[in-house]
Amino acid sequence: KMIERSGEKVKLKGILVNRLKEAGWGEEMREYCREIIRNKALERINPEELVEELAPSSRAAVPHQIREEIAKQIEELLRRR
Repeated sequence: KMIERSGEKVKLKGILVNRLKEAGWGEEMREYCREIIRNKALERINPEELVEELAPSSRAAVPHQIREEIAKQIEELLRRR
């Protein structure tokens, strides 16, 4: 909550989005979505099922360097408070 109140959450989210774009994460996830949809073409897939299948892979696909960078920034914010 402290991070939210200080406005740092929005800043961290912006950094995360930019780093993920630079790493090509969004395109990787779009392609994975397409693959899921193609593989389930014979079945009907609803958005909830797509999210359920995509979520674990999307989290796992975040590059380790980006995770570390954001974690260090959060730690620094907490130290300053």
